[in-house]
Amino acid sequence: MKEWETQTHGDYAKWRKIVDFLPDLHADEIDLKRAVKSDRTSPLSEGEKQRIIHHLKQLMPWRKGPYHLFGIHVDCEWRSDFKWDRVLPHLSPLQGRTILDVGCGSGYHMWRMVGEGA
Repeated sequence: MKEWETQTHGDYAKWRKIVDFLPDLHADEIDLKRAVKSDRTSPLSEGEKQRIIHHLKQLMPWRKGPYHLFGIHVDCEWRSDFKWDRVLPHLSPLQGRTILDVGCGSGYHMWRMVGEGA
């Protein structure tokens, strides 16, 4: 991991610091079949939501998505869910398969493939 960190994007250290400020939340519900969504039974307080939104905005622009994280809708520039809905009917079943989302950037389609059983 240390070697990867030294050879990665120039903003990695900044991004890592922002991610480290995000709370460690446990998801009671994860839905990767209909969306990329995580949630929990006890909703976040408004203060918690605002702190998370503040940190997520520092990671903008969100090119691909959307993501739904603990009641927070993370909007995006490119609607990867629309593309996924067009591609999915043309894929062979993904159940039990190993996948590699080459050039994924955001990992959105990888998560949706996991939702299909990969």
